[in-house]
Amino acid sequence: LSDSARDMLSLWYYLRMVDWNKRESLAVNAHIDRRNWQLKLRLTGKQKVKTAAGEFWCLVIKPDANGPLGTILVSDEPHRLPVLIRSRVGGLTIAAILRNIIIYE
Repeated sequence: LSDSARDMLSLWYYLRMVDWNKRESLAVNAHIDRRNWQLKLRLTGKQKVKTAAGEFWCLVIKPDANGPLGTILVSDEPHRLPVLIRSRVGGLTIAAILRNIIIYE
């Protein structure tokens, strides 16, 4: 297992921190479902997404090949909020959708 391998949750967080304005793709090591994966993720464009939390212009990040990681849409602003995550699990498509934003001061 590589020292740079990430689980799915930390990988999603890591992808928020990447400066996608300076790159179109990224190779990462992941450890998901008791397996090691070498994933290549690609910025495929922008998409407007409407959720209960509001409307967001999002960066669309997709894996190059089939794997455990699905499509990730993060807001196209400095906070890179995870607005929508779609993945296939056991033949089904599941989605995690941003529903609310709470700002603590």
